[in-house]
Amino acid sequence: MTLYNPSHLMGIFSTFNDDAMSQAILHKGPVPSRFGGASSSVLETYMKPGNMKQHRFSGTIGILNAKATAEGPIVKDKISFAVAARRSYVDLFLKLIPEYRNTVMNFFDVNAKLRYKSRKGHVLDVSLFASRDNLAVSKIMDMHWGNLAGSINWSAGIGDNWRIYATGAVTDYASDMGTDIMDSKQKLRGYIRSFSANGRAVHTFSDNHSLEFGVRSGRRRNHGHSSPNIT
Repeated sequence: MTLYNPSHLMGIFSTFNDDAMSQAILHKGPVPSRFGGASSSVLETYMKPGNMKQHRFSGTIGILNAKATAEGPIVKDKISFAVAARRSYVDLFLKLIPEYRNTVMNFFDVNAKLRYKSRKGHVLDVSLFASRDNLAVSKIMDMHWGNLAGSINWSAGIGDNWRIYATGAVTDYASDMGTDIMDSKQKLRGYIRSFSANGRAVHTFSDNHSLEFGVRSGRRRNHGHSSPNIT
């Protein structure tokens, strides 16, 4: 799945919750063709699969945000789940300062993954990501943006050297901003909706050499409009 505007609160926090990630790979260039011709760089992340053996729960309370995770088997050694959620509360501290009592600054994100493993080596992953940011300065300006994305990924091994992957993903990114300055009110709203499907096959010759090929199809729709209201 593709995430747009991948940061929280204008870059103060990363979009990616480290409690939900198992691996991250930064492609600075050349970018692999399976990412659809990205010209700058790509951060490839993988969500943690749930534990197939036992249930685990954890939570963290920090100065600026709190996190909670849960994982475990639904059917032991066959189906597992993993959920990680995070919520910030920066604006609760700002309310202690009289000048910033009307300031809003918070976000949340949720990562979820369901994994099915068959005895034949087939793996099916269903992943979900949701986030929302809220930022406002009194009644002068407010901004809200977030991603809602999901993907289905299937992989299977053929013999000792071949592995096949198939993925379908959808992302809905929405943002809106409003201003109210000197009797001039304006609303800006927009969204990006993207769909993608790809399949690839990988043949491994050795630990250092492999051949990969596949196909990819995608569609993206961008839309934005403003609503000025001058009084």
